[in-house]
Order: sequence, then C-alpha cells, then structure tokens
Amino acid sequence: MRLFLTIACLILLASPAWADTTIATDNFNRSDDPSLGANWTEMRSGATFDLVTNSARPGNLGFDCHAFWNADSFPDDQYAQAAITVTGTTSQTGPGVVVRASGLDGTRNFYAVHVDHAASNNVEISKRVAGTFTHLAYFTTTWVDGDVVKLSAVGTTIAVYQNGSLLGSTTDASVSSGSAGVTYSSTATAAIIDNWEGGSVSSGPAIVQHVINEGTGSSQTVAVTLTSTTAGTLLVVGCTSSDESIDGVVASVTDGGDTFTHPSTAQGISASGFLSDLWYVLSGAGGKTTATCTFTNTASTTKAIEAWEVSGFTTPIFYYANSHTATAVSGEMDGPSLTKAGVSSFLPAIVFGGTIDENPKSGNEFTDGGDVSSSTQTGAVSLLSSGSGGSTAAWHETGGSSEYVSSGASFCESGGACAVATPVSHGLLLLMGVGQ
Repeated sequence: MRLFLTIACLILLASPAWADTTIATDNFNRSDDPSLGANWTEMRSGATFDLVTNSARPGNLGFDCHAFWNADSFPDDQYAQAAITVTGTTSQTGPGVVVRASGLDGTRNFYAVHVDHAASNNVEISKRVAGTFTHLAYFTTTWVDGDVVKLSAVGTTIAVYQNGSLLGSTTDASVSSGSAGVTYSSTATAAIIDNWEGGSVSSGPAIVQHVINEGTGSSQTVAVTLTSTTAGTLLVVGCTSSDESIDGVVASVTDGGDTFTHPSTAQGISASGFLSDLWYVLSGAGGKTTATCTFTNTASTTKAIEAWEVSGFTTPIFYYANSHTATAVSGEMDGPSLTKAGVSSFLPAIVFGGTIDENPKSGNEFTDGGDVSSSTQTGAVSLLSSGSGGSTAAWHETGGSSEYVSSGASFCESGGACAVATPVSHGLLLLMGVGQ
C-alpha cells in the first residue's frame, strides 16, 4: 500500500482575469527630485515620495506615503504593479502599490498591498476609506528583492500576485473607483519601488478561493472547510487517494445541498492504484462551508481534497475533462491535455504521485497559484485563459521517475466555441454525466 501523496491543482484564491491592458508606466528614470513629478498626485501632506537613483522611495521612512497617477483615467476594474526592494521584517510595513486611489489626507481612499521580509504575514492587503486604515488580508511568501508585486481590483475581488503568480485575494466593496499608484507603510530600513505600471483588467473568471485538506486513518471521507460560498459561483472539487484498490473510487462529492456532476473522463487510476478525480457544480446555491469527498470503501490510506470557488462567469459551461497516468521523465510530470474554447475559461487539474519540487514546472503556462499545504507533497497551480487550443499542466518531482496520475477539466463562458459537449483527443464524444 502506498501512503505518500502529491497533489497539484490549477488554482488558488481570487484571481482576476488574465487580459490586462496597460494604461500608464513609469520607470522613474530621471534626475533625483523630492517629488515624483507632475503626473503623480501625492496623497498625504508632508509625506511624499522622492526620486532617488532612478527609483521611487519614501522621502521619510518614518511616515506613510501614497501617490496616484493623474495623467490618465482608469476604469473601476484596474491593476497596479511594480518591482519592490525592501529592508524590513515587520508585518504591515514596506513599499507596495495601490488601486482605486483618490483623495488627500483625511479623504484618502484606496486598496493597497505592502511587502516586507517578515517570516510570516509579509504581504498585506489593506484599505483606507476617508483616511481610516483597515487591514483586510495577510499572505506569506518568500520575497526576493526585485520581485514584482501586483494588486488588482475587479468588482469586489481584490487580489495580489508575485511575479504573475496569485498569492491570494479578499473581497471588499468599500472603494469602487479611483486611480492606480504607489504606497509605503512605515517603518522599514529601506524601501524602493521601480518599473511601475497601471492599467485595466478585463472582467472574467476569478478564483474566489482555493482550499485543500488531506488526512489518513480509517475513514471513508475527507472534507475541507470553505469560506461561505456565494450563490451562482462555479464549484470544482478534486479528490485523490493513495490506493484505489483499498479506498475504492469516489462515490460522491457533497457540500450540504448542491448536486455535483461527475465527468467520468476526469477519473484517473494508475497501475499502482493512485486515484485522482474531479467533480463540479456550475452554479452553487451559496452559503456552503464544507465540501466532502466520499469514497466507496473505508480504509486507512492517505486521501486529499481540493476545492475551488470561481466567480465571474455569466453562463458557465463544463467543456472538457481528461485524465493521465504515467511515469515521470527526468522528474517532469505532465498533466492531461486540456482543450480551451477560445472564450473566458478556467482550467483546474490535480496530480498525485512523487514529491513535487516545482509547482508548476518552470516555464509551464499554468503559472497562477503555488500554494503549499502543511504537507510539502501537496501544492496547487492554475490557468485562467481566453485563448483556444490545447493546454497541459506540468509539475516536477524529486524522484525523477515516480509513477503519478492526474486529472483536469475546462470550464468556459457560453458562446462561440464553448458548448456542452466537445470531442476528446481519441475521437469519442465527451458528455456531462453523473458520477459512478
């Protein structure tokens, strides 16, 4: 019986759409100056940014300061990003960027992300409303000076990225409009912002949450806690086990009310009995706080569950599902080939087997995600796309030639090539169906 586990899925928390349009950029490559220049509005009297050595830096490291770009208008759905260098290890401090910024001093409004080198909670999303600060969410990551932080606001979803990979998100409706800009929260020893840009974000699917749980013991089920879901969102649940011959297959997925659909082609079983599977609800009832995978047998094996909630679809359609089992080649584990419909799409996938050390494999297009659970064998990635054609998730594992199994699916916005059924690669017709 094999009790080790690796899962990777395409995913994580609230990720806005993929189609950003740049509106403004500033590399700060000009003479040193005690201001950022005429294209910027400083938001706090007596606390401004300076131009120093072709970068933006707070004029006084002991005071918070913020500035927004005033030379262009920004739509309500917008983003800002910049390369960040910081010396400091205290949460809620450091440089960053703002979106939906407006007002001065006591009328300041914006959403902000600040970055530091604290051991935990070193990336923070916050807001100011009429000058009053409120913390919204923390995330922990390894920050390398020069990495790019991005903050986006789409509707009520506020999301933060590191080098294009989603760290996480939160929801808030306090600030609805404004401009993109830069920010600093005291106190750090050094804070440098460079290569800033701001722009618009196309509406589309957004990952509201991705959660994961794994367990062992004589149990027929494995469950995960959800942040209360919103009515009308897409719910996708992935289930895995280390030995299908003992656990059996997935008999059902439940969340306390919704009826989940099982595309049978998503189920994969390897030669050694590793199992991966995906189930979904196109439009959930909302208010769900737990998702559960129930297997056909009770056994003391490792089981895991992944759950994604995805917003932003008007009429979501299940488009494609596939599974793949193989042996890693030089550590590379390729997921199933998935098909995109040329419209707004969300592609989730899971993999089981080996011990993942690249999640996803370097250079793979499934770049969103990268979260790792308490078990370092479990991780997640994802792809939001408006393209067409094939896509394949890939991971790397340390064993070099471990057996694995993976499952994936594609969901798209109704219209164009997006339809309820689509041909699979071997020429059979893939239809939606209820699980076994």
